[in-house]
Amino acid sequence: MYAPFMAKLSSCIFKVDTNDYALLKRAKKEEMKEPGFLDPSDEDVTKRLSPEEISSHCKRATRGTEETTRLITELLTSLDGETDGVLLDDEHNIHIDGLRDADNIYVKCKNVDDAFVEIMVLMR
Repeated sequence: MYAPFMAKLSSCIFKVDTNDYALLKRAKKEEMKEPGFLDPSDEDVTKRLSPEEISSHCKRATRGTEETTRLITELLTSLDGETDGVLLDDEHNIHIDGLRDADNIYVKCKNVDDAFVEIMVLMR
């Protein structure tokens, strides 16, 4: 239960760069065509993207304070209503506001020609 919760919490805090994600999906779709998929659907492509691929090829950024607070609150209330009285008040919002991206966190280290689509590999 811990790992799925932490994955959901992470998605409340971070968002994936949509342009990088679209390029990665395009590359994965081309890669899938080679072994025999004629035209994989977006759903098929998305299911086959691993967390490691997304992490390696897509920049992530923190969401704003309001959106992060809303998403964490929704996550906590989705736990069968069992939040043990934990709600995000003004004191917690101060901590959430402190979750900001550092400048120049990503460095484009090389391009990879993955099934004829050029995508970048990121160093952290």
